[in-house]
Amino acid sequence: MKRLRVLFAVVLFSLAIPMWRFADFLAIFSPFDWPLSFSLTFTFALFVVTPLKLVWLKLRPLFMLLLVLVVGFLSYAMKPLSSMATKNSNFNHCGNLTWTGVFYPLRVIMPEAHKDDLEARNQLCWVRKMIQRVPSQFEEKAELTQYVSITTDKLLSPPLKYRVSLPLVTLLHITIFTRYSPPGNTKEEHKLFIAEGIKFWQDQYTDMISERKYGIGSFPHSEWIKFEYGLIERNWNHIIDGLTIEE
Repeated sequence: MKRLRVLFAVVLFSLAIPMWRFADFLAIFSPFDWPLSFSLTFTFALFVVTPLKLVWLKLRPLFMLLLVLVVGFLSYAMKPLSSMATKNSNFNHCGNLTWTGVFYPLRVIMPEAHKDDLEARNQLCWVRKMIQRVPSQFEEKAELTQYVSITTDKLLSPPLKYRVSLPLVTLLHITIFTRYSPPGNTKEEHKLFIAEGIKFWQDQYTDMISERKYGIGSFPHSEWIKFEYGLIERNWNHIIDGLTIEE
């Protein structure tokens, strides 16, 4: 019976890091903070605290509850995205309790697949942060033009522009332009700018992880990220072709 409990505990604990990593997508794509907090707390309770209880039967339920509450509080207090400025894409832009936020500083000593994974996710957090910080409205076209220029300089600065970032780069571009309401006779021109911008960023963000060749030291993580990111990298043109921008 004890061996069975230990085996079950090992299985659960081995899933903790994959589930923690998976929760990063909530930090990147969710418009609210609470889904990430809930996911991190649930992951810790099920894949860390539960195995501890299975191995150490004397662990008191009150102590288990306290551990879960502490992680829940920390995950709520530490936001999905870091508070660092968006001027440099190399900053650590994912939250301090996310998988990317914790391991991103260590990427230089990790296998190539893990390094690419962390840098791609950090870039996603960077663009997501820029979307959050777009002003609610641009009163004048000059304000819009200046903001677009600043944002363009930022987006062109990373040496590796991961294609998996394109959905968020496109959303950022659309968000900026839809925060400016031009006079009625320029709406068609306004929509044309949006369409041209989407095409421009498609030509810039072309670095595809799914086409990389990794060494044996990166297996099996390399195969997983090539599949995971490839879903967007290979299908993005089909997705964007079906996108329509409403007036």
